[in-house]
Amino acid sequence: MRRALAIIGLGIGLLGFVAGFAVVYYRLPPYHQVHRLISGASPPAPHTPPTYQLWRESYRWPREGVRVVMLGDSITRLGDWHALLGRDDTSNLAIPGDTSYGVLYRAGDGNIPPGSAVFILVGVNDVTRSIPVEDTLANMEQIVRSLATDRSIYLQSTLFTERAAWNRDIRRMVAGQKQLCARLDCVFVDLNAELEPEGMLLAEYSADGIHLSRAGYARWADIVRRHLKR
Repeated sequence: MRRALAIIGLGIGLLGFVAGFAVVYYRLPPYHQVHRLISGASPPAPHTPPTYQLWRESYRWPREGVRVVMLGDSITRLGDWHALLGRDDTSNLAIPGDTSYGVLYRAGDGNIPPGSAVFILVGVNDVTRSIPVEDTLANMEQIVRSLATDRSIYLQSTLFTERAAWNRDIRRMVAGQKQLCARLDCVFVDLNAELEPEGMLLAEYSADGIHLSRAGYARWADIVRRHLKR
């Protein structure tokens, strides 16, 4: 009986060792939680991509002479806005994979100067992560309110995708964005009216059903330039 208990105990201990090794080696849960407790590092912001903090820290230092700020997720990040707009006073503060929560968390980081025109495009990652549309719109309202003082805010319509299920939520989101800018100090920019007039991302403007092609960015840049001229 004692031998059997000893073997069972040894087996449990060996399993625990293997499990612990796997957690550390492959950084499986709860590795990061334990690591933060030991190191004292701040927990990641909820509903943000894994590299969010790295991108956010890289944006901490404000640039001189910025007049146009592009704010959003990978759809914005992949655009070469200096070349697209033909001006050097543009700052791209987008983070791949970001959500309305992530944009809200960094709206007060001090790198969006007063007097600038801020073009916001966010929402598709909220939809893909099943964040309720009402929560996304509430975040957008807070973003606009926090930035509107001494800045021109352009809230761009969340772009439709090639997936009908996602587009149903995006359609509700866009309707809410229009209402939001009717109440607050922001301009609603209906990108979908020109890039996706049929309620789905046009093939000529699409790279993968979510992100834009070169032609899509060129058309988007035309829209931004028109608003800047006004």
